[in-house]
Amino acid sequence: MALSSIHNVTAEVNLSETATLSSPLQDLISDKVCSLIQAINFAIICELIDVLGTVANIINVVCFCKQGFKDSVNISLL
Repeated sequence: MALSSIHNVTAEVNLSETATLSSPLQDLISDKVCSLIQAINFAIICELIDVLGTVANIINVVCFCKQGFKDSVNISLL
């Protein structure tokens, strides 16, 4: 009975040829400008939206309280 030979296949990976992925925005703006835009977005715009949302919610609570709690819709919206 003859044994069949098994061929081992090895794959070589060349680590020096790594692919770099570049997005279209990396070509348009630098890392410093990107960091500045993110800081402005998080520090100013998001905080402004948070404050305005809180003020609007307080106004809604006051309006629903003035309408009274006789209607079940007002209770569920609070």
